[in-house]
Amino acid sequence: SLEALLALGVSYVNELNNGQALANLKTWVQHNVKYTELEIQDDGYGDGTVLDDVQNLMLQALQMNPNDADVLEDYSRDYDSAVESFRAAIAARPNDYQLWNKLGATLANSNRSDEALSAYNKALDLKPKYARAWLNMAISHSNLHNYEDAARCYLQTLSLNPDAVHAW
Repeated sequence: SLEALLALGVSYVNELNNGQALANLKTWVQHNVKYTELEIQDDGYGDGTVLDDVQNLMLQALQMNPNDADVLEDYSRDYDSAVESFRAAIAARPNDYQLWNKLGATLANSNRSDEALSAYNKALDLKPKYARAWLNMAISHSNLHNYEDAARCYLQTLSLNPDAVHAW
């Protein structure tokens, strides 16, 4: 399924297996019924790598459907573009707590933890018991050396999900 391809791809990213992650994203685009008409286009700049193919397909896909911006969050490492894509998606869906959390994660991944905190706060305003946002907020506070706030957020994460041993 498309969801399984994305989940597996994100797992590969988390394991720093970028080649396999890109292969999964390429397969996701090519098997997504929304994008059946897309083809890899020779723009004169490509080098024929999987990364180039995926970027080519995803840029076309995002032009067709900006709501799929979250797919790129962990794949591209082009954080500035990903941040702008999330902001565009949030403009269309301002009450989507997951988009706010993903914006925060993208900001944090680009060493902008201070900016990420406001995005996580917005996610939590929309869904106060969203454990993932509490965990991400804890990580950002840790990155900023705000250890008391980080501890408070870690404890909140564990109170919402006591089995979240990965939080430590």
